[in-house]
Amino acid sequence: MKYDNSGKSNAILVIVLLIVLIGVTSGIVYLADFVGIIDFKEVSYPYLAKVGIVKKPQVQTGDMLESERLTQREKALNKREEELRKFSDELTKREQEINEKGLSTQQKEKEIMDKEKAFLAKQEMSASEAEKIKKMADYFSNMKPDESAKILANLPDEMSIQIMRSMKDQKTVSIILMKMEKQKAGDIVRKMAR
Repeated sequence: MKYDNSGKSNAILVIVLLIVLIGVTSGIVYLADFVGIIDFKEVSYPYLAKVGIVKKPQVQTGDMLESERLTQREKALNKREEELRKFSDELTKREQEINEKGLSTQQKEKEIMDKEKAFLAKQEMSASEAEKIKKMADYFSNMKPDESAKILANLPDEMSIQIMRSMKDQKTVSIILMKMEKQKAGDIVRKMAR
């Protein structure tokens, strides 16, 4: 028996040898990649991408990483800028409130000072008037009760009352009231009792 399959066996042998050769080569490359002698992806991907077996890898270069960092930094700066703007707006608002309160306080202080001046002026006037009324009370005390009664009856009731209250001798006041017309004397006594 003669085998006439020498062409077929040679082809099978070549195929087996190729498979073994590819396997051994793959093993050597894998071992070299594992040990770190070569970087299989870096070496083979460009060739495999040309053929269309794999997609072209997106290599991140230092520039891309830097642009990402810049983008992140820009976002952070924008956020910080927004926070600072809000803070500045809040400060401006508070400053306006303080200024308004300051103006209000200044206005109130001015009003108080004006009232105080008016009060002091009134007090001075009152002291001056009190001095005048005291002098008038002395004049009326030294007059005859008939004459005093006639003059006091013609003055406004409030002034007559103030003069009579300022007189030292209340006995003289009683006599002056008795010498006045009865209705006028009654009005003055009623007003003095208040």
